[in-house]
Amino acid sequence: KIDVEGGNTGTDAWQIQVVKEGIPTGLLSIPLKYMHTLVETIKVSDVEAVCDLVTAFADELSEEEWICC
Repeated sequence: KIDVEGGNTGTDAWQIQVVKEGIPTGLLSIPLKYMHTLVETIKVSDVEAVCDLVTAFADELSEEEWICC
């Protein structure tokens, strides 16, 4: 499922995005169960799907679009 979340997401992404002039920021979340416990559970296929998404996105960026520190 793809969902768009505007504003503060409870992560550092919001602070990074709005600092000074703004930094292009993206946040990908993977559904999981029992977060912050010893039995945190995630589907491997969800992780693989996010990897595919990030790879496809990065493949489309030109050299000029990369921001390097």
